[in-house]
Amino acid sequence: MNVIAPIRAEKGGPAWRQTIYHPFRFASLYGRGTALDVRVDAPTYDCEVGHDVSYLDVAAVHDAIGGTVTVFIVNRHLEETAELDMALEGFDACRLIAHETMGGGDLRETNSADAPDRVAPRAGEKVSVEDGRLVGALPPLSYHVLRLDCA
Repeated sequence: MNVIAPIRAEKGGPAWRQTIYHPFRFASLYGRGTALDVRVDAPTYDCEVGHDVSYLDVAAVHDAIGGTVTVFIVNRHLEETAELDMALEGFDACRLIAHETMGGGDLRETNSADAPDRVAPRAGEKVSVEDGRLVGALPPLSYHVLRLDCA
């Protein structure tokens, strides 16, 4: 049984993508290649299931055939924007080719038959490559997919 169905439908009616569909889609499309060792230095918090949990969750993959690096980032802080300053060590002359983002609003928002795109990816902003570093600002409660051409 799939309890987090990424696509919902009404019998004889419309179908729509749930919010979780988009991160799965991005991972399927761009999470291919060699996983990179990403070191994160960010503020942390304590909760019932863990201590010193980073507000930033970061993963990256290098697609050597396509010459791209894709970085997936979640800022799970409820209120604070996270400053991004990520060295692109081992990659020369990278340029940002795409930035998709989701969130930054009410965690309880959902998609429905009446509002199928209420929560959907949109073009990100405030992130760039400067002097071999990926820099920018990540709003609270946001998910980001950053695609870099590093050919």
